[in-house]
Amino acid sequence: MTLAMTLGLPGCTRDLAEVDSINLVLAFGVDEVANMVRVSAEIVLAQGAQGGAQQATGPQYMVADATGPTIEQAMNKLNTQVPRQLFLPHNTLVIFGKQYAEHGIERSFDYLDRDRNFRRNELILVTSGEARDLLKAPTTPEGINAMGLRQLVEQYSENSPVAMSQQLRVIREYMQASNAPIMTQLDLDSKNSPVVSGVGIFQGPQLVGSLNTEQSQGLFWMIGPTRDIVLNVPCQGKSGVDIGSTFRVLATKVKVSPIITGGKANIHVRLRGKAELERACPDLQLNVEAMNKMEQALNQEVELRMRETMKTLQDKGTDTAQFGTAMFQQHPRLWRRYSGEWDNLFQHATVTYDVKIHLLRTGLSATGPTVDYTRAQLPPKSGREAKVK
Repeated sequence: MTLAMTLGLPGCTRDLAEVDSINLVLAFGVDEVANMVRVSAEIVLAQGAQGGAQQATGPQYMVADATGPTIEQAMNKLNTQVPRQLFLPHNTLVIFGKQYAEHGIERSFDYLDRDRNFRRNELILVTSGEARDLLKAPTTPEGINAMGLRQLVEQYSENSPVAMSQQLRVIREYMQASNAPIMTQLDLDSKNSPVVSGVGIFQGPQLVGSLNTEQSQGLFWMIGPTRDIVLNVPCQGKSGVDIGSTFRVLATKVKVSPIITGGKANIHVRLRGKAELERACPDLQLNVEAMNKMEQALNQEVELRMRETMKTLQDKGTDTAQFGTAMFQQHPRLWRRYSGEWDNLFQHATVTYDVKIHLLRTGLSATGPTVDYTRAQLPPKSGREAKVK
């Protein structure tokens, strides 16, 4: 009986591979050079990435690249140029170079979505230069470039989940009514270090421009929700370095109401939220009247940011704010009638804003400290000491 059961057990398959016989890929970039596709893979070097008490004595990763007419052919060619088989299930991010993205990223979507080796929670990013240069840049103190890049994006996405441009989210946005996916953009600064420079905006599959970090805030507020965005409002009648009121917008939520009347699109954006004051303008008395004025100034600044971002989107002709998707969800019959004209309707749409962010508290001390500590700062008495007499 035991022998009969063992005969039915499956043996090793071709999908199984030993760790020492594979190349672990953590990131890869896609560039377009001379009408060819160049794929760059970031491969972990085991001897340079030892954990525990052992310290890395050499480089922890290498970047290998290959070119081909298509992304599939380039990947196959790369697989024959490096010893050991490429192992992709642990890939954490894909970076598109500017030239490739401007000519359309839909060429790679089919490959990424159908190949079972890629996970749909990997990040899809864009850069204004070449993806290979970004993968080769140091991300000190993180020794492995891909891990450092992902941490930068995760930190940026703490303000808005929109910035966490995972593959599943990007492809969904591409297939939705607005047909305008959003990707976090990474670039190299003057010190050749990767930094988040904003978001790349697309019209369909093609990159048409980018928003810097301030403009991105306006986009995040229009899509919502957001959390912990720091905003500075200049002081009236004063100028100089490091002068202004600093607010921390703790959380916001938005409701978008689009409608088409008389062949013209009208969009109403209703934003509600709460904020704290972290620093006030010099010589400002924090009374009720001053707090009301600062709250009004905060609301005006947030609305101004959204207006400026909206103007950029309309000039570029891309509905990155996903207003078309909101129209499809709220008025499906109207959408079926006007979907073919939406690009033109969006560019000439009238957008109104209703912004009310409530200033909860100042977060500041009303008076200067007079002692080293107060009784309120002391630790509470233990339960035994408080009850046993």
